[in-house]
Amino acid sequence: MQNFWNQLTSVIGPSAFSTGLIMVSALFMLLALGIKRDLHVLGQTITVPNVIRARIVFASISFVLLGVGIALAYLFSDFKEAYRALPIYLGGDAKQIATDGEDIYVLRMVGNIERVADPNDRELVDSGTNTQDIISSGGRLWILKNSGQLHVYSRLKESYAPQKPRFKLIDDTLQKTQKIVPVGDSVYVLKTQGSLWKIQPRHIEKTFNTSTPAFILIMEADPDDRSSQVADISSSGTALFVLTNDGNIHAYEPNTDQPLTRIYDGADALSIEADGSTVYFRRNDKSVWKIGKRQVEIIMKQQTAEDLISDAGTLYIRTQDGRVYRYQTSASEPLRLIEEAGAEVRRILVNGGHLFAINKAGNVVRFSPYILKRSN
Repeated sequence: MQNFWNQLTSVIGPSAFSTGLIMVSALFMLLALGIKRDLHVLGQTITVPNVIRARIVFASISFVLLGVGIALAYLFSDFKEAYRALPIYLGGDAKQIATDGEDIYVLRMVGNIERVADPNDRELVDSGTNTQDIISSGGRLWILKNSGQLHVYSRLKESYAPQKPRFKLIDDTLQKTQKIVPVGDSVYVLKTQGSLWKIQPRHIEKTFNTSTPAFILIMEADPDDRSSQVADISSSGTALFVLTNDGNIHAYEPNTDQPLTRIYDGADALSIEADGSTVYFRRNDKSVWKIGKRQVEIIMKQQTAEDLISDAGTLYIRTQDGRVYRYQTSASEPLRLIEEAGAEVRRILVNGGHLFAINKAGNVVRFSPYILKRSN
């Protein structure tokens, strides 16, 4: 019923269709009261018999059409999402957040990592310092240190970590790591000089020999060729996308003669965010664009986007002033401001439809959609 309504109203508009039904019901009521005797349909004139039974029939049709028109106007008119704010961490020193839908981790300014459930339920996971980045995926927490070392903290029973939970150092090579993107039990690693590796922790022995099956070189950077230097990577779990230093975007397809396929050659991309087969990206002017089915579309013209985070068909955009916008093509208002998040949001993360935000006070708040309010 909803799909039929969407197709119908995409042509004439929802308010016009509902209004039309109500106007037709008024016409039938005029016929029922005898105020109007003739009904003109497709060039034909129908005269309504002046009998009680006919008037009752037309009055009944009028009430049915009136009820359907009002019901459709109410049930299928536009709605607006609302979000409920729930404090998760009130320590005032949150630097970054990570979650896989089960556990929520907070990286503090001092470099410690805590697993939190609410402000009164906190557990210290890593007492060390100098942590640069954390990402949680599939029961594992990937920890990138400022030194470039990469650790994995697992609460699962891993072949390389029989006791759980367990830390394991998985990358201690000389090349410093810039970004990590976990996919399953492996992780893509972007090095600062622009090379791209895939690390499989289950193959790691006591030494970090990059010639072993644990380390797979995907793209080696040439210092004199910007098109070979990786600037950013993103994966939705099914595909990996690569942004090179020349501002172009590529899809990585392993086990092919040409693993990198260029999907955008505008030479002006600044960062990328993958969601399924769709790639969102910021241009150098910090406007936001989308690549889907080989078509490039603009999402946000305002030149203020700082962060892009996607989750199950929805994109969240943090702007320079710390405001958060939600972009969803299936919504009646595809791009809208999440007013509940306020301004001066420092960091965002999305998982399972929940928006996690670090506010200007250094606390973590989860914003969850809970009901639909009638739009103004």
